[in-house]
Amino acid sequence: MQTELKRFAVLRMGKVSALLYAFLTVIMLPFILIAMLLSPNGGASVIPMLIIVLLYPLLGFVGGVIMAALYNLAAKWVGGIRFTLDQSE
Repeated sequence: MQTELKRFAVLRMGKVSALLYAFLTVIMLPFILIAMLLSPNGGASVIPMLIIVLLYPLLGFVGGVIMAALYNLAAKWVGGIRFTLDQSE
């Protein structure tokens, strides 16, 4: 069965992107902490860590909203992405 993805729900896409970026932040956090501790300053401040933890999901939300809106606009002009679904039992 061939299906066409015509549009994304923009805010929902933003929420999903924010959650994915939050997961990515959790994965990257230990490496960032190690890099900060090994830096010449000796990891002097925790404030950059807090900014990263809060900023990444926020940027993920904004990026997801923008990409979904751009996809919806492009899909109106040239059509959506076509894909095939197969029902397996």
